[in-house]
Amino acid sequence: MTDVFDAIRAACAAVACDARHMHLREERLAPLAAALPDPRDAPGPDPAHHWLGHGEDTAVHQHTVLEARIDVERQLGVRLQ
Repeated sequence: MTDVFDAIRAACAAVACDARHMHLREERLAPLAAALPDPRDAPGPDPAHHWLGHGEDTAVHQHTVLEARIDVERQLGVRLQ
């Protein structure tokens, strides 16, 4: 079974690759924001999907590398192993 986060990334990559323009419906932003959960109530990073316990600098580095990888995958239209 595919990891749910892999499925989300793949779907987002497909949308981003096909997008040519977008339009924000500003009247829908406030209701959307109001419906989102308060981030202060979030349980925190999930150890199954976050690299924890290695210090803040290491976590920032790992996040930056992950974001760069996602950008490269999107630009190339491939999934890196």
